[in-house]
Amino acid sequence: MSSSELRHALGPMCVDSPDGLYACPRSARELTEVLAVLRAHGVALGREVKLSRGAFDRLEAVEPKSCTVLAGAGLVLADLERLLHPHAFTLGTLSPHALTLTVAEFLEGPYAGLKPVPVGRLEPISISLEAVLADGRQLKTHFSPRSAAGPDLSALVLGAHGRIAVVLKARLRCLPLPEARQVVRLSFPSVEAALDGVRAALADGCCPARARAQKVQQRTVLEVELAGALDGVARDAQSLQHRAPTLGGRPAGEALHPPATPHEHECSWPAVARALDHGEVLDLYRLSLHGAIVAGGAGGLGLDAPARWAHGAGLAATVLGGPL
Repeated sequence: MSSSELRHALGPMCVDSPDGLYACPRSARELTEVLAVLRAHGVALGREVKLSRGAFDRLEAVEPKSCTVLAGAGLVLADLERLLHPHAFTLGTLSPHALTLTVAEFLEGPYAGLKPVPVGRLEPISISLEAVLADGRQLKTHFSPRSAAGPDLSALVLGAHGRIAVVLKARLRCLPLPEARQVVRLSFPSVEAALDGVRAALADGCCPARARAQKVQQRTVLEVELAGALDGVARDAQSLQHRAPTLGGRPAGEALHPPATPHEHECSWPAVARALDHGEVLDLYRLSLHGAIVAGGAGGLGLDAPARWAHGAGLAATVLGGPL
């Protein structure tokens, strides 16, 4: 099907741009119409026609009691974070690249909408969402307590790159703005000892906002940024400082320089260790017992690059409406 035929079939919902045609629905009904047109012509969304959710870019509701917000799928996370600050809320610490994504790209893409919680676990930032399925039906998951019984259909959407459904809005978990921030800087005799210290702190219940690591001469320096309530930051700092001596750690004074490259990867701890052994400076986000999101590191130094990360955020809706 030619571009002109697609443009005619989609009518006013189609917009030309330098990188191709975009479908720009302004409501769930219009998105359903777009999918019906593409399905009728055997066209897959994201190939001949890309999807813009720019019309869904509003912060619709803030719920102080539940510490949640209802946000449109087209709202960029950095903009959402700025809108939350007057309400004394934050999304929590997200990596620099994650903040450049829209709500939809963060939920549907390789980040799968996950954020760290204490004990090194990861959980979805969304509590419920509204989406449109490939056949045009609407999916609305319920805003209910975690203890409520029943299947969580959001799991079919998170990280699925738009193959199952296209997100239109989501209710997101927020946190109170941090009362305190503290940086704990420690030096360890080896890369393995430094990473063991990180994992031990996570097992103790620490939830670092960010960590930076680098080999300096014969030792490995670990810089951990803590943020949150006053007592929580003090507890986490004490846990780190208590664990360090058992692993040969000691206080370090000089701050580390940031990584030279901003590229982000999802990495296991062995991959992080290999990159540090090559002398890389790494920023670590979304730390868990199994690994972290790593910013920095040159290619070919052992950092993991799973296939789902190689595609980036551009796969927010790649094949919805065509053969799955």
